[in-house]
Amino acid sequence: MQRIAPCLLAVLMTCAFAVAQQASDLHAAPPAKAVTISGTLSSDGKTLVSDQDDVWTVSNAEALKGHEGRQVVVKCRPDSKAHSIHVYFFVRRDEPRYAADRGDSAFRR
Repeated sequence: MQRIAPCLLAVLMTCAFAVAQQASDLHAAPPAKAVTISGTLSSDGKTLVSDQDDVWTVSNAEALKGHEGRQVVVKCRPDSKAHSIHVYFFVRRDEPRYAADRGDSAFRR
């Protein structure tokens, strides 16, 4: 009986810690999903003015370096509290888009 009591106490403590950890995970905010925002990049490259006139601060401005003052479409993770975005991918809107043509000589054999 004296051996069972410490083992039972250890099992109960482990369960209590597991439940407490799961409860704290429930209160954590889920990470924001990636969204697409289109707009104009500022002249210093640190802010993006969207087409809906929202101003977003770019947290990784080095990703957009060399494209200041241009129209861009960015795939990013927004932080609505700080009103900032972290850019994953971007495309300039003034770049021409090319599509493959199956009738082109490159596809013939």
